[in-house]
Amino acid sequence: MNILVTNNPLCKEQLGHTYIVQFAEESPLATLRRVRDFVHLGHFLITHPTAGGLPSGTSPYKSVVVSAKACLPKPSDINSIEHTIASYEKSGLPTPKEHLDDFMMLDLALVEGRN
Repeated sequence: MNILVTNNPLCKEQLGHTYIVQFAEESPLATLRRVRDFVHLGHFLITHPTAGGLPSGTSPYKSVVVSAKACLPKPSDINSIEHTIASYEKSGLPTPKEHLDDFMMLDLALVEGRN
């Protein structure tokens, strides 16, 4: 069973039977940093950290699937997660509060679309 690293409570609720869920109420940037920790330990990215093509920092929710088993770190995965984190650190776009539920659903759909 692969690992879902997320800050989205809807993903935690809906996908707990499909993935090992690593959930924390934190910023998307903090979630990406936790994904980076997994990647540096040799877990590989199952979903891309910029899935959906949303501009960095647009959504308050971020979910990334990584492999359950670790092996040697993949340079391409390290590059992807580091580049995504750098983009998020530069963004700082505000999220309208009235759209939080929409962003939760979108994030869930992106992970579910991977199956």
